[in-house]
Amino acid sequence: MQKLFLTEKEIRGLLEKFGSPLYVYDEQILRKCCREMRSILDVPNAHVSYSVKANTNLRVLQIAHEEQLYADTMSPGEVFMALKAGYKPHEILYVCNNVSGEEMKYCADQDILISIDSVSQMERWPEHAQAPVRVCVSIRSSETATMKRSLPQGKRQNSVLSFALWMRSDGLLTRPGFGSSD
Repeated sequence: MQKLFLTEKEIRGLLEKFGSPLYVYDEQILRKCCREMRSILDVPNAHVSYSVKANTNLRVLQIAHEEQLYADTMSPGEVFMALKAGYKPHEILYVCNNVSGEEMKYCADQDILISIDSVSQMERWPEHAQAPVRVCVSIRSSETATMKRSLPQGKRQNSVLSFALWMRSDGLLTRPGFGSSD
């Protein structure tokens, strides 16, 4: 039977050994949660991602990676930690929110998939792209009549479709398909 709690003596021993503050995680529970999350999404070429902002502890990130979760990042620091934990660039998604050109360039230079969140970012992109880079674009179905008609009635208003593209340095989008590498 798995032990869920530590005794006061065990806690004091850990504090003496490692100092305070001290965070203790149960690796078996963490791995189980990662596997459960992966099992929810059984779709070809789709990936479950761990939100790095939830916990940037290097060992936690390594476990999530070992359990085949991708990394969802929102800052260059989170990208750095994911790479340090062993993630490959194609396993990392950078979700921009009011992102600077320098951040976009950093991720492009690392070959990280970048989620463009606005038309203005897409318009600014050519000044940061030195070569074709992968980007993810979200389109609100409420703004696209064709997509709205194909969705169930209750899902039409707030549905979002995301897909990956290559964006060239001249700003043209090419090569639809998630995970393309050529």
